Amino acid sequence: MPSADTSKNTSSWATMATYPSTILYTGTPTLSRLHSTDELQYTTARFYLPPMISTTDPLDIDSIITSLNKKIEPFTSHGSGWNVSKILNLSLCVGSFRPTAGSSFIPTPAEIQKKKVIINIRNHNSNDCFQYSVLAAVHPAKNNATNPYTYNKFRRELDMTGIETPVALSSIPKFESQN
Repeated sequence: MPSADTSKNTSSWATMATYPSTILYTGTPTLSRLHSTDELQYTTARFYLPPMISTTDPLDIDSIITSLNKKIEPFTSHGSGWNVSKILNLSLCVGSFRPTAGSSFIPTPAEIQKKKVIINIRNHNSNDCFQYSVLAAVHPAKNNATNPYTYNKFRRELDMTGIETPVALSSIPKFESQN
């Protein structure tokens, strides 16, 4: 397997966003082998690696190359005679990954607000929007529906043991089983 000097490749990744990154990458190595007629054969292969999430900053280029080498290895082993001559390209597509989760109050867009079809509770100083949303559905308010104090008297009804706020999508099954 060819090795790569990645010491200079990490500097451009050092200013990535504070959110984890989703990385999609593909590799196109050229492979060669000596045919039985002493003729050198070449072939090009494409290797796709599934998306990965990286929380390291700077981006760990070495781990990406290791992943690509692990994909190439089955192709070059088992007596095939193929060896990697060069890597024609290694394409990386990097984007910020922001997991979906609740937060504190976010103003409702004007076009939705004028339809009067949702209740957006104004929880300005907390990440309890999930709890307020559940309580607003279970205890519809006749007055002050967007005021969190309207629902505070019902908060004890919710078992939030072991569930952090803002509530992540992955925590909803736990919430459902506890409530």
